[in-house]
Amino acid sequence: MRRLSILAALLAVLSFSGCKASLFGDSEDVKAKQAALEAEAKKVEAEKAAKEAAAAEEAKRAEAEKLAAAEAGADQKAEPAAEETQAPSDQAVEDPLLVNFEQRLEKAGFGPLARETLLPDLLGGLDECNAPLRTKISFEKGYATMGRYPDAAAAKKCLDAYVKMPGADKYKHLYTLHGVYMLELHPRMEAKDMSAIRAQFEATVAN
Repeated sequence: MRRLSILAALLAVLSFSGCKASLFGDSEDVKAKQAALEAEAKKVEAEKAAKEAAAAEEAKRAEAEKLAAAEAGADQKAEPAAEETQAPSDQAVEDPLLVNFEQRLEKAGFGPLARETLLPDLLGGLDECNAPLRTKISFEKGYATMGRYPDAAAAKKCLDAYVKMPGADKYKHLYTLHGVYMLELHPRMEAKDMSAIRAQFEATVAN
């Protein structure tokens, strides 16, 4: 009986020892796993923070580029405005003879009229034909263009250069010079209409 009691006690001790080992083993494993999970979480958090910092830096850089582009665009828009505030060109100043010529054309039966500046285009695209005023007056039968040059010599130099262009000599009859002014006529108008317009042009610039 005593022997059985000793064996039972021994088995109880061995069982307790095995359980203790199992408990401690499990505890250490859980701690190791928990530590690994915490390390992984810290790593993910660090990567997330790095990505957020990079995104914030990228957004900051994009905003800076956007502001720089907007400022550059504002500067480009401001430059033409500055040029426009300079002294007005001769083209912007109404030429009284141009107005008089229009009125004469209307009285001669060529109305209604429409006015259109041809600048910065030049007659024949020639540098010699640079003029401060070149305005086309359109009407049902065609058009008449009145140009004003810096001086009479400049007007003649322009016309001489133009008629020397290939094929332009045959249109010489469409142009009339009077001092600083040049009349250009529509090539398809009838001869009587051309004569009537020339008469009004001569009467205008002769005064």
